[in-house]
This record gives sequence, structure tokens and C-alpha cells, in this order.
Amino acid sequence: MASQTDIIQHLTDKGWEVVGIMPVVQRLYPTIVGPKAAHIYIHENAERIRLAGDYQSEGRNILSTCWAKISPGANDSEAEGILSDFLAQVDRTIGESYAARLLRS
Repeated sequence: MASQTDIIQHLTDKGWEVVGIMPVVQRLYPTIVGPKAAHIYIHENAERIRLAGDYQSEGRNILSTCWAKISPGANDSEAEGILSDFLAQVDRTIGESYAARLLRS
């Protein structure tokens, strides 16, 4: 699983969509002000595949601390575990944003 193509496939299977020509996926999250897009940027080099999140809320990227690294030699189980943890952190962080909390109240 530890290829950029496999990771993108895993993310699209989880409801994310590929946008643009760069390895970027996006997903819309409901908020009190309407749907807002979160992005995951996928950077690959010889040493690792790095995923970084971006979701603008209250004038800043609240996913700035959400990232994951996957070794190119990681087996499917390891890579899926890292991706699952990363996506859970993204969902949790966005769910704690002010606009998402207002929607639930």
C-alpha cells in the first residue's frame, strides 16, 4: 500500500475526492456557515510519503498539526493503520472547530 497511488485510492474510498493535478484530495464538511473544504496534500520522495492537512477556520489552518508519514516499505496493514489514525485526527480536529460545533448545538 505504501505508494502514492495506493494512498490516494484509500483516501477516495473514504469519501475524499482528487482535485487538481497535484496529489491533493478534498472533502467537504458541514458547518453552520455551509460546507467547507478540507484538503490533504500528499508529498512523496525516496524516504517517505507525507500527508498534511489544511482546513481554514477562524483565520488559521486548524489542521497544521495533523500530518502522517508512511515509509515506502510499509506493508498494507501498517499503511492502513497510519491512514486511519490520520483521518480520525482530521475528523476530530474539524469536528472541534467553532463552525462545526455551532452546527451541532
